[in-house]
Amino acid sequence: MKLIRDDQNEIRTLGYLLDGDERIAETLELPWRNNKRGISCIPEGTYQCHLAHSPSRGYPVYWLQNVPGRQDVQIHVGNFTKDIRGCILVGEERGVNQVVHSKRAFGKFMERMGGKDFTLTIEKKEVV
Repeated sequence: MKLIRDDQNEIRTLGYLLDGDERIAETLELPWRNNKRGISCIPEGTYQCHLAHSPSRGYPVYWLQNVPGRQDVQIHVGNFTKDIRGCILVGEERGVNQVVHSKRAFGKFMERMGGKDFTLTIEKKEVV
């Protein structure tokens, strides 16, 4: 699984999830602010993702493991940057500074993953 970041401004980072060559969801993260907890997206890299219950969310989410300098990084439901403290939100479509239909996209994502652990590679799209 890959997360490709392709649009960033001072408010947010937009991207998309690929499963092989198939684009399965849009993503919303905070902008890059030197990996500062609660205000920055996480560093590009490869992370193991493990399904577990989120006490703060009240439902199962995927947790990214071994993020440098960070804990509690999740893939979860949300539409706006106010819903994030360093995690990754999924949606079906993008707005200007948001993703939309997040609950539906998250449901499809969870069904696709089937509770199995997976590897997520996060990278920035190179502009040619």
